[in-house]
Amino acid sequence: MSSTRPNATRRLWLLPVLLLACAAIYYGLYLRFWFSLTNEGGTGAITAMRILNGERPLRDLALGYNVLWFYPIAALFKITGPNFLAMRAFFFALSTLAALAGYGTVRLITGRAWLGFAAGLLMIVYPGTQFKNYIPLLVGLNTWMLVRTFRREDDRWKKWIADAANGGVVLGLTFLTRIDLGIFFFVLWLGALALHGFDCRREVGKTAGQSLAAFALIVLLALATHVPFYLVARAQGFADDFVGQYTSWFSFFP
Repeated sequence: MSSTRPNATRRLWLLPVLLLACAAIYYGLYLRFWFSLTNEGGTGAITAMRILNGERPLRDLALGYNVLWFYPIAALFKITGPNFLAMRAFFFALSTLAALAGYGTVRLITGRAWLGFAAGLLMIVYPGTQFKNYIPLLVGLNTWMLVRTFRREDDRWKKWIADAANGGVVLGLTFLTRIDLGIFFFVLWLGALALHGFDCRREVGKTAGQSLAAFALIVLLALATHVPFYLVARAQGFADDFVGQYTSWFSFFP
C-alpha cells in the first residue's frame, strides 16, 4: 500500500505537467500565425493603451466588461509596450490555466485522472474565441471550486470551508471581469448551499450552519477582492461609476 500511494501522487503531478507541455508546444506552433486584429484583440489592446495613457475606466471610456478584463493587458503593455504577440501569449496562458481547471474538475467528478487529462487536452486544442479566453478560465475555475466544495466523499469541516473560501475569491474575480458571469455563478453557489443546508440525509442543523457560514465567507471574500480596485477607482475619480455598474445590473432583478 505504501508503494502504490507515491505512484498515485506522482501520476497526479505528471498529468498536469504533461498538459503544460502540450499547451506550450501546441500554442507555440501557431503563436505568430492565423493572426487577427479584429474582435476583442483590437478592442482590448486599444482600451488597455487608453488606460495606460491616463483615461479613467467607466468615466472617460466605456468598457463593456469590468476593469479586470483590461487591467492585466494594460500591465502587460507597461512591461512590453503595445505588443499583440505578448497579448496573444497571455491569452494562451489563460487557456492553459482553464485546461488545468478542467482537468481538476473531471478528475474530482470521475475519480479518473486520465479522463481529466483528456478533458484538459481537449480544452487546449479547442481554446475558444481568441482574446476572450477569460470566459473558459472563469467558468472552469468556478466549476472546479463548486465541485471541490460539494464533493460528498470529504466531510471535513476545515477542508470544506477552505474550499468555499477559495470559491469566494474566484467569484469575486469573476465579478471583476464580467458581472453577468459573476451573477450566474453567484446563483449557482446560492442553490448549491441551499441544497447542502437542507440535505435530509445528514444532520440538518449542522449542514444549515455550514451553509450559512460558507455563504457569509464567500460574500465577504468576494467583496474583499474588490477593495483594491475600489480604492484605485476612488483615487482616480470613478468610484461612483465602478459601483454603479453593479447596481445597474442588479436593477434588472425584481
